[in-house]
Amino acid sequence: MREPRKSVSNVTTKGLRPFSALPAAVRVEAVNCGEMLNPYNATITEAVTYYVEHVLAYRNAPSVSEVVKRVVAEAESAGRRETTVKDLRLRLEKFSRTFRYRQLAGVSVIFVPVSQRGWSCASYTV
Repeated sequence: MREPRKSVSNVTTKGLRPFSALPAAVRVEAVNCGEMLNPYNATITEAVTYYVEHVLAYRNAPSVSEVVKRVVAEAESAGRRETTVKDLRLRLEKFSRTFRYRQLAGVSVIFVPVSQRGWSCASYTV
């Protein structure tokens, strides 16, 4: 069972005064968001923390083409064999042509079984 929230204990000790500083629209949004989270037994704080860590943190992520250039350059500077670097470049440049200007954080990969021999991956944007 969850611990009581600080805001609930503040209401009992300080009344509704702390909430009166919040604009009505923010209070309504908080209630609506809380109701959306109820089926998941999650708090607004948990949802916002997750959103900040998994969405907002990647808003300024580099584009796919920038990441591909970096990965290939790192492989070259790490002294990988020429055939390995060439193979990596060919595969990643094909991926880069498809998702060139998308941020890497906006591309997801799904692995799909194509036969008994192996898996294929399909990329899509979100």
